[in-house]
Amino acid sequence: MLAAGIVGVGWWGQNLVNASGAAKNIEIIAGAVRNPDKVAEYADEKGMTLHTGLEAMLNEADLDAVVLATPHSLHVEQMLLAIEAGKHVLSEKPFTMSKADAERVLDAADAALLEANAAALSASELNTLFGSEDDVGTTMQEEEEVAKTPE
Repeated sequence: MLAAGIVGVGWWGQNLVNASGAAKNIEIIAGAVRNPDKVAEYADEKGMTLHTGLEAMLNEADLDAVVLATPHSLHVEQMLLAIEAGKHVLSEKPFTMSKADAERVLDAADAALLEANAAALSASELNTLFGSEDDVGTTMQEEEEVAKTPE
């Protein structure tokens, strides 16, 4: 079972956490939020520990992966931080806002032997992406192809 932390536990982040409950090989055990008090009750119900930001979550939680449910403009910085910390990354679409940024993230993930994916997630998609601990997901070829296509 992969242990994941989610950045952003607002409406959409909670939707992703709820969808992950039906997944077989991933469990969201931590959340990074600006104001933990707003989602403390929800986090307690889901058995998640809350952290005041991504860096705190990366330092304090024992995670295999990070899921992003944050504004698109934050994805690149957050994905690079997670990859630097040795975590697989699953980002809500869009993956990045530019081809150059997508290439930076994919290159960093490849160099670290990690996965960086973008998806609109359902429980079945989570099972597909995180099929087993030995096969931690498949880099979405569509995203990589778009990122590498000349503008």
